[in-house]
Amino acid sequence: MTDNVTYANSLGEILAPLLLLIRSTGFFEAYVFIPTMTLLAAYIFQKLKRVTTASPIFLVGYFCLCFIMTNTAAVALKTMIVEEMDYVTEVWFLHLVSPIHIFIVTVTGSFLLLIWRNSKQTLDRILCFYVQLGLLGGFSVAIYRLIHEPFELSNVTTGLGALILICLFSILNADLLIRFKKIISRDNKTVDEVPERVDL
Repeated sequence: MTDNVTYANSLGEILAPLLLLIRSTGFFEAYVFIPTMTLLAAYIFQKLKRVTTASPIFLVGYFCLCFIMTNTAAVALKTMIVEEMDYVTEVWFLHLVSPIHIFIVTVTGSFLLLIWRNSKQTLDRILCFYVQLGLLGGFSVAIYRLIHEPFELSNVTTGLGALILICLFSILNADLLIRFKKIISRDNKTVDEVPERVDL
């Protein structure tokens, strides 16, 4: 592939050597990075299952977190190069596409860390607030799409996809609220009376 590329933002320019190396392997092609990162998501999920006793519906949400984190990380790198984006015309938010995906990676990663730690410390409370902020942003985008995009049962990129996201975010938010309630429950008990782990 040619090295004559346009970077969407300054971070892309900083990571230029790495981005060009990855691009030269063809990794940024959807048929390459999606199965690759999905396999990585499955590996992370299997590790996560060993440290949680969550119900099946929450486990579905956890796998979705793994899938979103790994694939969004690939997209975050991919969208630092303008030529790798799907826009046929230049849009005003071009330089924001990659940072938004990076934010999504940090939110999903924080949620997975919260589940993995399964603890009741100050860091876990901070993670809860950060993840809640991310979920509120996700809900806002999904609701906007549901209202403004056409709804087609045969196309998940329309309002149907937004409805699926709302259902997923609802499951994850329920998990987060239950988890946070158990984390702050130590306020009414002595440390010795509260187990360090939080089981759902």
